[in-house]
Amino acid sequence: MKQIEEIIRNTTEEEQEKVDWTKAWSTDDTYLYWFP
Repeated sequence: MKQIEEIIRNTTEEEQEKVDWTKAWSTDDTYLYWFP
């Protein structure tokens, strides 16, 4: 999870707004967002 957290810190707020964080953190699809 630390790798994902580092990426999140490096993303812009605009990019973060494009992701539904509730769904991202509650499912394995989190990895699809960051590691396609």
